Amino acid sequence: MLELILVFSLISSITIGGGYAMIPLIQKEAIYIHSWITQSDFLNILAISQITPGAIAINSATFIGYKSFGIAGGILASIGLIIPSTFFILLIAPILQKYEKNRFRKMIFTGIRPVVTGLIATSIILLAKTVYIFNDRISIISIIITIFSLIALRLKTIHPIIVLTSCAIIGLIFGRFV
Repeated sequence: MLELILVFSLISSITIGGGYAMIPLIQKEAIYIHSWITQSDFLNILAISQITPGAIAINSATFIGYKSFGIAGGILASIGLIIPSTFFILLIAPILQKYEKNRFRKMIFTGIRPVVTGLIATSIILLAKTVYIFNDRISIISIIITIFSLIALRLKTIHPIIVLTSCAIIGLIFGRFV
């Protein structure tokens, strides 16, 4: 469990860009390095993290910790993720505010934004492989659900909760054919 808190503290300390930027790091550590969970578990955790209140990173850390070590693991993983971020924000916020108009600060963030986008894109690609391919076959149902979701959310006329609920129902109905 000490390793759990250290891993989530490290992820929180080195990631810029929020929860979505943390996903590939959490995935690598939890699945490939420490084998705390499987890829399938990770996808389920991300899905649950999306529909439960709170940020995706903290929800993921809590679920991974809980799945691996029970309630204590969930608490420790959450603490590991929260403490470094909180410390850095309290330390850096006054400095960023003081130098808000600084040219160098703007240049640094101009360089950081594409990295954050790359981290999020990496996460999407890794997850897509698992979502769309089952037993070496492409899941047509998953592709249809994705297209429906993209269109519905892009139109902005359908509330995201309705989209989530509808897709869950589609998954219940057609998921057995996958």
